[in-house]
Amino acid sequence: MYFNPFALIYYSAALLALKIAISTWNIESVRGAREFSFLALASAVYTFFYGLEISSFDLRMVMFWIRLEYFGIPFIAPALLSFTLKYTGRIKKFTMTWIAGLLVIPVITIILVHTNEAHGLIYRSYQLETIGLFTVLVFEPGGWYWVNVANIALSVLISNILLLIMWLNSKYLFRKQVTVIFFSSLVPFFGFIIYVTRIFGVIIDIIPLLLTVSTIIIYWGLTRYDLFDLVPFARNRLFEELPEGVLVIDSRLRVVDFNATAIRLLDLEPGSIGKPAATALQVWPKLAENIKPMSEGYHLELQQEIADKTHWFNAEFTPIFDDATMIMSQMVIIRDITDRRLAEDNLRLMAATDYLTGLWNRRHFMQSAEKELKRAARYKRLFSLIVMDLDHFKL
Repeated sequence: MYFNPFALIYYSAALLALKIAISTWNIESVRGAREFSFLALASAVYTFFYGLEISSFDLRMVMFWIRLEYFGIPFIAPALLSFTLKYTGRIKKFTMTWIAGLLVIPVITIILVHTNEAHGLIYRSYQLETIGLFTVLVFEPGGWYWVNVANIALSVLISNILLLIMWLNSKYLFRKQVTVIFFSSLVPFFGFIIYVTRIFGVIIDIIPLLLTVSTIIIYWGLTRYDLFDLVPFARNRLFEELPEGVLVIDSRLRVVDFNATAIRLLDLEPGSIGKPAATALQVWPKLAENIKPMSEGYHLELQQEIADKTHWFNAEFTPIFDDATMIMSQMVIIRDITDRRLAEDNLRLMAATDYLTGLWNRRHFMQSAEKELKRAARYKRLFSLIVMDLDHFKL
């Protein structure tokens, strides 16, 4: 072996990927975290031993490091796919059948790599070439090498299709979360295509470095956007199924999101996203005029005529803060309280009237008399009381 300064980059990347794997593994309560930890670990193994590979000038040592690399390489594809399946909510728990299906090609690949001299299914032939600081293994791939390549490509394709479907079905606020994972998973895949096809004359394997970049981006998304704790699939489902109408308003008082209940209650158009609240809520002028820059939450009751009937609504305005405790948007929650208001009015009526006749009862008389006495005292006016007694009332 010799000192290759470029290999230090790979060693650093491997250690960083390993740290990410350990940190993510400890997040036990979140969906997809364990699978992502396996992805980071496989990347760390691949990256570390590739650094040793490019620091060796003996063919036997190079092949030794390559065999160790394959304890990581074939597991990257199933780790990515299993993470995506968990993250998108397609699978809640992997059965033994699923695990066996995901691991069958990686296990066969490892066996064939360690027995390659007997069959040449991974490398038909290979030799070392020295190019600048690097000793590069030049090889003719065998049949199973392409099976492993196809497995990686298929896993990335399925993963990105699932993420794309999730992106299309997610609301505006959640799409940036899915976008982070979608594009970060493509980064090493492009490097994979460049390395396998040699289209740019690249002789050194850049996939390990790009894998580390990808895991860093996803991990950054974990800590920045709560990709695992606030899984867009779950949040989007909850958001849409809330019985209350929800509006999200940005700092410029534009509508940036709403759920299905808000569409029904507020008669919103699908194209209302991006429009000023005053424009989107033309049929709700009282609500629109109360959407304004805010410093703290508040609520109010609104009366609205819908289908020639009076409805009552409670509107709750809640600020949304960023990490610096600055208000960056607000959420408006609309609840139909018509039934509650009618019930309250009915209770008040029942408490003030006689059940048999529907006439005002003693309680109402005492309340009204007290009010009129105070009014007469306040304005210094005369006060008269007329009492009528009905004989034979039951008749």
